[in-house]
Parts: sequence; structure tokens; C-alpha cells
Amino acid sequence: GESASSWLRSISAEELAWVIHSFGEDDDPLLAERIAETILAKQKDLGVISTTRQLERIVSDCKGNVDFNGLFPERLTFQAIRVWLNNEMQQLDSALHGAFQCLEQGGKCSVITFKKKEGSAVRAFAREHEEPSDFLRSRLPDARLCELFPLLATDKDFTVRVFSTIKASKEEVERNFRARSSMVVPLQKEKRSCLRLLDQPGAVRSSAERFLKPRRPIFIGCEETRWAASASSHETATASTAFPSSSQAAPKQEEDWPAAPAPEPGGGGRSRTPSPPSSRGSSPKAAARASTPMEHSQCTASQAPMAIKRTAIVLHDTDLGIDRGYLSAKQGD
Repeated sequence: GESASSWLRSISAEELAWVIHSFGEDDDPLLAERIAETILAKQKDLGVISTTRQLERIVSDCKGNVDFNGLFPERLTFQAIRVWLNNEMQQLDSALHGAFQCLEQGGKCSVITFKKKEGSAVRAFAREHEEPSDFLRSRLPDARLCELFPLLATDKDFTVRVFSTIKASKEEVERNFRARSSMVVPLQKEKRSCLRLLDQPGAVRSSAERFLKPRRPIFIGCEETRWAASASSHETATASTAFPSSSQAAPKQEEDWPAAPAPEPGGGGRSRTPSPPSSRGSSPKAAARASTPMEHSQCTASQAPMAIKRTAIVLHDTDLGIDRGYLSAKQGD
């Protein structure tokens, strides 16, 4: 097939960014674009990129010799180019279809994957060969069932059952470090029970039509948040207010500290009263903040989220019976 060196001379930055993002840096599209632009700019300045060492240095410099996944900086870019040029995803899909054409009913096929994209391709193959439950059959129209279960729009005589995946043990990884990302996916061929439902190809909508982004709801906060915003008048200030010096008046005592609201009836949360701020055992910087009064004259309840300097917020999960305690939000800590 075509070499990576020759391919890099024939593509645009947008095409290279798509490949890197699709098969390598799939969780960071901006980084994929930066790498693509850097590779083609370096190629224009320095000439043809003919060795892996050249490409490694270019990608490493672009990423600052850092990779947040703990891998070599250039690894995912190399992977993306290799997968694209070798048609690895298409070959995997063809191999799966060919294997299940050869298998008898009840036969099993175990697939070993090493990369996330490979595992996703195997799962997609299985999803395309699954049947709906009796519940969904009785509730959904034929067109919708074919959208959710593509097998129903085909004449294939088998379904695919997926078993629990098997990962490499600690002992195996110690013997063979390359097995750390390996995973065995057992698949079984079973007889199909549902008949073909649709003969009109246009009845099945495209993915773009089946996924719609809803209107964003208005967030007004929970009861505890509103209580904290209104009850912490002596602990809030505007975002632009600087901390006064420690020579000013001491903070209010415990009797003025707001009490936490009681949990709702039937909930498992426990009501606790937050302790007043104390500078004992803390750093000089924290002690100065703890001994500094906060003014509330310029802060309203609606402005409190942006104006909180130091406040205690009680979080109760009454439905789950969990008391999450207190969250202390401090500006500058």
C-alpha cells in the first residue's frame, strides 16, 4: 500500500486532523488539529518526512513532550496513521462477518483487542446482530425497531451473543507487558427468531435525525444551596472585595453561625451544624482569612455564587440516605 511519507505529501491539514482525531487523539480534537498543522508546516519547511524519528520529534515538540494518558507523546499519532493506511477497522469488520458466515449455529468466536477503537468495532458488530426483547416488540412500531435493531431489516439467519470480556491477569502482564491493554471478547452465533420487518429502505431514519439536542433547562439550585447563599451574610462578599487586614474586628462567634436545615422526612441524611471558622492549627495565610470579617452589604442572594469568599454548604442526599457533609469554598486556596 501507500507509504506514510507519500500519504503525508498528498493530504490537507483538515484531512490529517480528521485521521488523528478519529483513530488517535479521539478525546482532544484541538490537539489533533494542532498536530496536523505542525506536521505539514514542518514538512513544508524541512522537506519530506521520511523516517519515524523525524515524525516522532515533530509530534513530541508539538505536545511539549507530555502526554496526559501516560504514553509516549507520539504514540497515538503513529497509531492513527497506521490504522488509516492499513484499513485496520475495515479489515476487522470484514473478518468478523466472514467468521460468522463460516460458523455453525452455536459456534463461538473469540476476538482479542488491544485498542479502544477495536473494542468499539467488535461491540458495534454485536449490536447490529441483536434482537429486541418481547417488551420492545410489543411497544414500538416496526420502523423504530429496525432503527434500534438493524438486524430486523436484513435477511441474515443468525444473531450474535456477547459474553463477559476477559482481561489479562496481573501475572500475565508481568510476563508480557504488551498484554496490559488486551481484552478477549467471546462471541457466539445463535439462531435468529424474529422475521424481517421492513422492505422500505427509506423508513429507517439517519443517525442525525434520531439524535436531537434538547432545550437546556433553567437551573435554580437546590434548597441547601439557596439556604447557604441567604444564611451566610457574614461570610460572603463581592468578588472584587479584597481581604481586610487581620487587625480589624474578629469574626462573629458560634452563636451567630447559621444552623443547617433539618433533612426531609424519610431521608437518610443527618443534620449537622457547621463549626465556626478557626485559625487554630492552620497556616498564617488561612488564619488571617479566618479572622477577617466579610461584608454582605453589596451582595444579594442571586449574586452569592460569584461573591462567596468562604462559606459552608450542607449537602444532603435524602433519597440515598447519604450525608455528604460540608463543602468549604474558599477563594484563593
